Amino acid sequence: MMKKEKIIEILNRALVGEEKAIPIYNRHLSSSIFWTGIAEEKSERIKEILEQLINDSRRHKIMVEGLINKLKEGA
Repeated sequence: MMKKEKIIEILNRALVGEEKAIPIYNRHLSSSIFWTGIAEEKSERIKEILEQLINDSRRHKIMVEGLINKLKEGA
């Protein structure tokens, strides 16, 4: 069985990954759409998908933080 400290360490690494991913998604959202030259309809769909990815990543970060806190509290 994995020790609580090891699980917290793994979750902290996952949290760092989420924290780094969100700004990257945000930066690429504007620049990637601008430079693609694809049709407006398709670019709007891509924007929607990337926004969803950003939102999912933010929610995932909150969930990981909650797990870390519960483990630290002993739950």
